[in-house]
Amino acid sequence: MISKRWLHEWLFPGFPVCGLTASWHFHIVSDFKGGFILQTNGGTQDFVHPKLGQEVTAIGGHYVFGKEIRLPYKVREILYFVGYAVLDSTCCGVGGTAYVLVPGYIWQWKYKKDHNHCPVSRVMPIDARIDQKQIRNLIQKKEMVYQVTFN
Repeated sequence: MISKRWLHEWLFPGFPVCGLTASWHFHIVSDFKGGFILQTNGGTQDFVHPKLGQEVTAIGGHYVFGKEIRLPYKVREILYFVGYAVLDSTCCGVGGTAYVLVPGYIWQWKYKKDHNHCPVSRVMPIDARIDQKQIRNLIQKKEMVYQVTFN
């Protein structure tokens, strides 16, 4: 049995607690190049909002979430975060990228706080490929980013 704490530390080394932790109901589907692919139960999950503007140091550099957006889509709202990563402490050179993380459809907006007083929203993952494609196109036009990742 894998604990949620171990999984969080393994997936997000150095990531602050106010980040992408979730109240997951999952099982390991397969091993993929040294990592695990997690499958949720298809229902809602808790999402702890990251602190905006807080630089997080990682192995190859650092990253920051700068914006939190609620985007109307069809009859729902989508939660997404815009961030950037800078690779400045790698052996292979330097670089950077802007990206968007989409936790999912908003089910309950900031309905509680976690033990570190970070807001928690309940979200439903966006699994339908057609919706992901349309949402990706909307966000790419609005934010001028190439990488849009669905949680």
